[in-house]
Amino acid sequence: MSSELNFQSIWEYEVRDEFRAEFIDAYRSNGLWVSLFEQCKGYIKTELKQDVEHSKRFLTIDYWQSQSAFSAMKQSLGDEYNKLDRQCEAYTLSEKHIGFFTNE
Repeated sequence: MSSELNFQSIWEYEVRDEFRAEFIDAYRSNGLWVSLFEQCKGYIKTELKQDVEHSKRFLTIDYWQSQSAFSAMKQSLGDEYNKLDRQCEAYTLSEKHIGFFTNE
């Protein structure tokens, strides 16, 4: 199995209470980000997780077939990606890219 198979990008967010609904609409499995990612070959799915002990804390896990598929998306949809990222910044107090991961 290729080490790039099922490449994941994981993000952590602290969400503003007043924008919780908008954040969920943007980041859920059929949200705005998924609509963007689905335009690209190699996108698999996105999962949105909420911390059970800290209700403002969320994780997203974006699954791609490979790192090269993810990189191609960033190159081909860079402007749209950046525009959506700027729009969604208002929904959070903080965001942190945890990292890129692969299945072993």
